[in-house]
Amino acid sequence: MAMSPAKHRRVEDPPPPPVPVDLLLEIFARLDVATIVRCAATCKAVRRAILDDDSPAPLGRRLVSNGALLLGVSYAFLEHKRSDRVRSVGQVPRRSLRFDAGVLTWVEPVASRGGLIVLRCRRNYPHLYVRNALTGRITSWLPHHHVSDDYPPALLAVGDAGRSFQLLVSDVSLRTQVFSSESGEWGPVAQVAGGLPPGFPRSAPRRGSHPVVLGGGAAVCWLHSRDQCVIRLDIGKAQATLIELPRRVRLCYHAYDYDHMALQLASASSADGELSLLVAGVRVISMWTLSAAAAEEDGAGSSSAAASRWTRQVLIERETIGREDLSGGYSAHFLGFGELSGMAILLMDQIGLVRINLRTKEAIVLGSDGFKGVDAGTLQLCLHETDLPSLLRAMRSF
Repeated sequence: MAMSPAKHRRVEDPPPPPVPVDLLLEIFARLDVATIVRCAATCKAVRRAILDDDSPAPLGRRLVSNGALLLGVSYAFLEHKRSDRVRSVGQVPRRSLRFDAGVLTWVEPVASRGGLIVLRCRRNYPHLYVRNALTGRITSWLPHHHVSDDYPPALLAVGDAGRSFQLLVSDVSLRTQVFSSESGEWGPVAQVAGGLPPGFPRSAPRRGSHPVVLGGGAAVCWLHSRDQCVIRLDIGKAQATLIELPRRVRLCYHAYDYDHMALQLASASSADGELSLLVAGVRVISMWTLSAAAAEEDGAGSSSAAASRWTRQVLIERETIGREDLSGGYSAHFLGFGELSGMAILLMDQIGLVRINLRTKEAIVLGSDGFKGVDAGTLQLCLHETDLPSLLRAMRSF
């Protein structure tokens, strides 16, 4: 006897319950940034959960604390410190960054901030262009500027997930020009009002040093270690001031040990903010911090007054990074700082390439083979950071 059609009808299982948001965030916290971006593109609810700062454990803060916003580091070894000829290139950690490290054979990294990397052609000086640190794509080719970029260039502002930016270049007399991606042009040449302050350095900061941008692009600071000072340029006021380094630093470190010092913001959240000086000693790596108020007062008055307002904290004992014998000498060189991730990159003579998380005070050796005992002047770094919150907010609505 034939069975009725009802008996042939397949009973469908009910759909599985949705994955709880808290569990999704736990999964996302263990993924790389590129995968998180793909997940965020699936629906608005997922994107809102990732961006929610009111949750008990905001994903954004967790990614910052574990260093996930630093995607990796590309590097180039030069034949010697005064050469532009590249001997080899590579990336650490060794993973699939979309940025092709091979481009460093013909360009050098000169600035990075907000998920963008500024590169300068080695043999077509001073031609500049910009790449996205996450995708590796070229975002802008910059026209030639009228001011020589003697000082390390500074990205003043980065917005709309890297689609808009301003880049400042400066010569040794602090004549500046600012490029705007919105207009696609360089602005007029600007000079310091009232002239340079007494004792202003006649030479530029060393090649490869990294400026610090304060107040959302209102001021730029460069470390001039040979003259043992910080050069601060207030852009809106067109005013230049000198800030003395902490007295203890000036007494303990010879002026030519400038690779032992690096400037960066105390944290990404204090961009208005505090200026900090990392100092690598034989036994400890410490951070000296100058408040924004002291820096502002210094701009109006005596630099020696601000010099006395630096405060010091020990970040990490050198022994916790490596226990190598120091009898043969020791040196450490700061090669880069990531404002978004809060990561400092050092080349430690007997250890290798080291990453220090300034927020958690944890150190990780990124690479030892090929990095021990090399001359820091022959190594150029390119930090790949991404501004994940801005990237997600810039996504198109569904």
